[in-house]
Amino acid sequence: SLLSSYYNDDRNGEPLLRRALELDSQNVEALVALADLRARTGDLNEALALSKRATASKEANSSTWRKRSLFESRTGDKVAALASLDKALIIDSGDLGARLQRANLRLDMGDKAGALEDIRLLDRAGHGSDISGSFELAQIYDRAGARDDALRVLDPLPEKDRQVAEVVALRAEIAGGDGSTAEQRAAVEQLLERDPNNASLLARLGANYRRIDPLKSQDYYYRALKIEPANSKFAIGYAAAL
Repeated sequence: SLLSSYYNDDRNGEPLLRRALELDSQNVEALVALADLRARTGDLNEALALSKRATASKEANSSTWRKRSLFESRTGDKVAALASLDKALIIDSGDLGARLQRANLRLDMGDKAGALEDIRLLDRAGHGSDISGSFELAQIYDRAGARDDALRVLDPLPEKDRQVAEVVALRAEIAGGDGSTAEQRAAVEQLLERDPNNASLLARLGANYRRIDPLKSQDYYYRALKIEPANSKFAIGYAAAL
């Protein structure tokens, strides 16, 4: 199954993986690789079936269960996805990726207390030792309503990291400000340049400019509404900017 990694296109990789499974139907590496391939082509049902076969193997580890959880979540079965992550952490309680995945899933399911339990374990394990980890921790702390903790993990970042657009925008959002500083608006506009069809960023800028530049606010809300015409919050923001 390792041969499939030499191909950049799924068309050539899939026959090799299926042949590997003909030779060894319990080859976990091939099962997981083929599951990923089928997911990329849009066949989540087969991807999930393959991942279930992989977790049935004696060679399945925590990452195998994490992969299964991902497909269960993508097919809408969050309860099963959570159970798979629980299994992953039983196998390896130190699997930080599984714990991060479970924290996000718990938030999606409305379990803020459970998410905080996971994120605090990640925090103590040093997950926030770099900008990427700190950003992930802060996002989850914020979603769980622990804004003081979110700011705490961002505060120690070096000055150059604190000036990264995503960090500036997140800090402004966590602080609950209206994005009224030029630095905050510039950070969000920089993010928008990378993702010009992001309606949430457009609406955020619409709100940020409402008091200082109503015409610009109106334009941002109008663009957000074109992307999501049924969004009532965008419609209200556009009307307020008129």
